Amino acid sequence: MKPPPGWRKDVIYKAVLRKVRKEYLNDFNQQTRFILTRRSRKNEYYTEKLLEYTRYLMGSNKDSNLESELVFFLGSIFYPKHLKKIHTSSLKTAEIDNIHSCLY
Repeated sequence: MKPPPGWRKDVIYKAVLRKVRKEYLNDFNQQTRFILTRRSRKNEYYTEKLLEYTRYLMGSNKDSNLESELVFFLGSIFYPKHLKKIHTSSLKTAEIDNIHSCLY
């Protein structure tokens, strides 16, 4: 199905990605209660909750490499500022910015 004339594909893709992000972010906060419990916690608390959520999503699939990549990706699209506090290397920070800029 083609989009109506005058619609740009990149705008449609970004809108779809933002809706997917919103659904996963709501599920993340519902499953881990991160948004309610994050105050006055160490920075690594975010990655602990991301790991918990990733294990919930993956179920019985125990691929540690995929797990760590998914933690990084989800962290970059959910709350990139929190992830930047944890990953201080310029390479990781640039990657976080790149992933987040794809949505906005």
